[in-house]
Amino acid sequence: MRVHQVVGPTWKPRVKDIAVLVNTSGKSLTIELPTGCFRLEPGCRRMIDARALNLESVKRLLEAGEIQWEPYRRGGR
Repeated sequence: MRVHQVVGPTWKPRVKDIAVLVNTSGKSLTIELPTGCFRLEPGCRRMIDARALNLESVKRLLEAGEIQWEPYRRGGR
């Protein structure tokens, strides 16, 4: 039987390819992504592929002021 070993991450993004979403709405949000639904709790921040900022579901929440995005910075907020 063949054993697979994990060598490292399959996606090695550049810093500019990452965005941080922040839930500013005060309520739990469900964001629809091509890979499935993504839940973002109030006050939470999550890293995503920056291309997701172009999705209609994300644009709608940004325009409504329910989420904000910021560029990812290594080593902290």
